[in-house]
Amino acid sequence: MTAHVLIPCRQLQSCIDQFRGWLADHDITVELPPTLQHLTEEDLVPIIGRFDAIVAGDDQVSRKVIEAGTRLKVICKWGIGIDAIDTAAAAERNIPVYNTPGMFGEEVADMALGYVILLARPLHLIDRGVRDGVWSKLRGTTLSGLRVGVVGLGSIGRAVVRRLGGFGLLAYGSDPHAAPDPDFDARTGLTRLPLAEMLPQVDYLIVTCNLTPDSFHLIDAPALARLKKGAKVINVSRGSIIDEKALIAALASGQVGGAGLDVFEEEPLPADSPLRGFDNVILGAHNGSNTHEGVDRVNVAALRNLLRGLGIAEKYPPAGG
Repeated sequence: MTAHVLIPCRQLQSCIDQFRGWLADHDITVELPPTLQHLTEEDLVPIIGRFDAIVAGDDQVSRKVIEAGTRLKVICKWGIGIDAIDTAAAAERNIPVYNTPGMFGEEVADMALGYVILLARPLHLIDRGVRDGVWSKLRGTTLSGLRVGVVGLGSIGRAVVRRLGGFGLLAYGSDPHAAPDPDFDARTGLTRLPLAEMLPQVDYLIVTCNLTPDSFHLIDAPALARLKKGAKVINVSRGSIIDEKALIAALASGQVGGAGLDVFEEEPLPADSPLRGFDNVILGAHNGSNTHEGVDRVNVAALRNLLRGLGIAEKYPPAGG
């Protein structure tokens, strides 16, 4: 029996042609809704009832969506974070939710270190000046010997820590859910501390943890006030882990000396966001995972999860893996 699958995930949509033969051979038809941004509850409720499965990006698969999905057999998340999926509602319907953990650690860690470098040596501002005819001599900061705190020691956080030593940076980490790993700590020079104890010691703070009820606004006004004055903040995880209003206030006062933000509480970043007005803030587009290699890897993992959830035996690996 043919399974009908909704794929609002834009990354998979952009590569879908290379998988069409594989999908057809597994009796799967797909529908790609036109979208420039993530689909909301209001977008999904009227259409989800026609589908046996969904492969979502950061689309809002809420309780109402799941209740309207009377044919749903599986929800697949392209990527790691499942904060936009009501997993409790899915469990009530015995609908499995699959994601693709551990896929983007290296890619997102690369971007995090890119933000560290740009905040220390403002290459983006120098480039802008040269293009405008200004031979810029902006003074930067030597990285070697500075302390970097990593919030979250999963695959991304650990990949960040592994990179820090190459720049002579001293690694600190905080994650109450991470199992002790003395071998990793010894190899990388990582010092583990409770968050409140770590914050006053670091020159850079990099957020890499998952968004959960416990981590929502984890980095709030009191946390930012505990940082040493002028510390830089980088977020390559989820926007809502940092209280954006508190961060804006800390940037305006100079308590925070700069920020590299790949994610925001509202995406895309609103045109009137005060963050746009700070030259010491580097703005991203939730792009940390977006490399050719990373996208190919997760496309394959998401489609294999799709087969798993639909109970379809895989005939051969999908193209592009």
